[in-house]
Order: sequence, then structure tokens, then C-alpha cells
Amino acid sequence: METFCAAKPMISDSEFEERRQAAITRIDLRQIDTPLRPLIERIATLPYCFSLQCCWGHFVHDTQPDRHWIGPLEDVREDAAITYRLAYLAVCLKRDEPGMKLFHDLKGLTRIDPKYLQFGSADWFWKTQVNSYAVQVMPDRFKDSDTSEVEMEEALHLEKVKLQMFQRLGLLVCERTTTMKGKSG
Repeated sequence: METFCAAKPMISDSEFEERRQAAITRIDLRQIDTPLRPLIERIATLPYCFSLQCCWGHFVHDTQPDRHWIGPLEDVREDAAITYRLAYLAVCLKRDEPGMKLFHDLKGLTRIDPKYLQFGSADWFWKTQVNSYAVQVMPDRFKDSDTSEVEMEEALHLEKVKLQMFQRLGLLVCERTTTMKGKSG
């Protein structure tokens, strides 16, 4: 499945509110990787954004064949064959001032490491959710793939970039929910 293409320009969407409410109603936190649950819960409180899909990013190897394992790489053999499964967050944004600001902030996350972190759209999301965008951690040479085979050194770098991306995403969303509380209180 192709997960990445260049970010499309935002367009008007008269059905955003209905689609947002439907998406929030369908969220099943049990189906979301544990470290991402607080982020997805917070995103659901933003009136100009909703989550579509996410993945913590998984490292599958001979000593840890579980495709959904979320642990660190610290005990993996140096010569292990590692399959990296994409870390990403896909969201739908409202075309308004806060939505456009979040668009630019998400795009700005690529500065963490442009060779390993991309921001864009996915055609298969866009067909049903206009103004959908994804931020993902993947070696640039594999940015169109959900998985890649990597060596240990690169896997450790991917793990570092992934942690930085999700930490920054958490801070971005936290800032916005705090700002909203301040305006309503």
C-alpha cells in the first residue's frame, strides 16, 4: 500500500464536521498502539482536526517476530535482519486558521530529519477524506512503502527519529488543547 505522496493543497469541505464526528465516534483505543492512545485522545478534542490512522512503528526481527511489538531495540543482536514497519500519524484538517497552522506545524516536523521524516498526503485517504495528511518516519528511499529492510545502525536512527516525532506531536497537540481551554475558561 502506498502511504505517501506530496501534500495536496487544502480545499473547502462542507462535510468536515460530520466526518469528524463520525471518525471520533469510531475510535477504538484498544486498536491503537498503546504509546499513541493519549495523543489520539487529545487530537479528538481539537475541533479542526481528527485522526484517521496511526502506527507506533515496529521493528520485527528474529528475536522479536511479533509484528505489533512496541519495545525498544536495545537487546537486538547487531547482525539481526530487521524489518521496519512504518511509524506515522494520518489526520484530516479543517481548512480554517487553526487547521492551516497545524498543517504548517506538521510539515515543520520534517526538520527533525528530512532524510527520515516526511509530510504529505495519501491518495487512498484523500479519496474519502479530503484535507488528509500524514507525517511518517521512513528512510526517504522507502517513503512510498509501509515496510523496509534495514540494518541495525539505521534501525536505531529510525527509532530515535520516531521518538522525537511523536514527542513533538504530543507537545504540538498539548499546546493546542491548553490554548483552547484557556480561551473557553
